[in-house]
Amino acid sequence: MSRYVGISDKIAMGKETTFGTETSSYDVKLGIPQTFKWTSTASTKKIACLGNGVKYYKVVDGVESISGSVEYYLTHGKELEFIFGDYSDDGSNFTLDVSTPLPSYSIKAQYDNSNYVKILGVKFTKATLTFTKDDIVKVTADWLAQSISEVSGTNTDDATDSNDEITFLDGYIKIGTDVVAAVNSATLTIDWKSEALRGIEQVSAGDRRKITEIVEKNLDISGDLEADITSSIDLFQKYFGGTSIQDNRSTATITFNLARGSHTFTITLSDVTFTDINKESKAELEPRTVSLSFTALDIDATGTL
Repeated sequence: MSRYVGISDKIAMGKETTFGTETSSYDVKLGIPQTFKWTSTASTKKIACLGNGVKYYKVVDGVESISGSVEYYLTHGKELEFIFGDYSDDGSNFTLDVSTPLPSYSIKAQYDNSNYVKILGVKFTKATLTFTKDDIVKVTADWLAQSISEVSGTNTDDATDSNDEITFLDGYIKIGTDVVAAVNSATLTIDWKSEALRGIEQVSAGDRRKITEIVEKNLDISGDLEADITSSIDLFQKYFGGTSIQDNRSTATITFNLARGSHTFTITLSDVTFTDINKESKAELEPRTVSLSFTALDIDATGTL
């Protein structure tokens, strides 16, 4: 018996032309991959039967539910196309905009030393970016898929990007035109609330237990940040819209400015509403901090190639 070490499991991803049809090119990069997880659930139903006593009569298979997640260190802004939906570039600069339907992908993931799984019809449903001082920007993304199969052989394609990782050493966050000094951590989540669907419909032989579509719902954009309290910006007033509770608060804009050498990447949140503010005082000789949560109605990103 031999155990297989997970650090050797290579993953690869490519954009599909048609949902559920394998891509011809596994050329999509996912920064520096850290974890990849998949789960396939049979959605079984236990059936009782008169005259069969206390035992169930049989177990019936339902529609197969395939889901998973990937976690990676960000190396380039274009690696987030899967959650924005629309990517374009002019050879020097690129733009990411929200657009539906989101693209679908094929993924290959090594299973052991001589087999890998092929997952088709993958659509990403949610992505969270985690920013921490003195650390690499991390992306955690959840996905749903249509089908999965085991393939004999070794996956020779690779989603690892050769670019260096993006940290916040050259980055900063702005609320409106004001830079938020001394940020300790922040998160940004883009969630499409997607659902895998299978109705009463005609399907081909061998596809009767597969979902037929993954649809996006309302786009939910949210996040939070924690910063040391400094004299450069009053986060209390940013939250309340003044020195006290206001009848009507104005929305704001939040900008995440990232960089890695000559590569810049800017994420802009529009129509931002702050949802809560929190400060805790402790009997410790440490900088005072404040936490601020927010939601936004729109998001886009730009950067250099």
